[in-house]
Amino acid sequence: MAFAQHTPGPWQIEGRFQPPGSANWGFIITAGTNDRQDGPAARVGDLMVSEADALLIAAAPDLLQAGKHLAVKLAEAYRIAKCDPAKCQAIADFMAAVANVEGR
Repeated sequence: MAFAQHTPGPWQIEGRFQPPGSANWGFIITAGTNDRQDGPAARVGDLMVSEADALLIAAAPDLLQAGKHLAVKLAEAYRIAKCDPAKCQAIADFMAAVANVEGR
């Protein structure tokens, strides 16, 4: 299976929308800034989710990047302490989650 490619971050909540005939509101999630610097570069999606879920989804690229960095630093600390980072369950769990996100 090929690696999944997500829209590069940062993502942000651009606004809200209400589908015609619906009592519910959703959130518009966008990414980056266009070349004219007057709007987003890409629309990630229109999501019918809670505000808390929309904030979490918008933070996903930043969380993925920070998590990868943290896993590398934790593995380095294990090596400095003469421990095998492959035996760290937290690193293994995180890397399995990353593999799932990336479609591996």
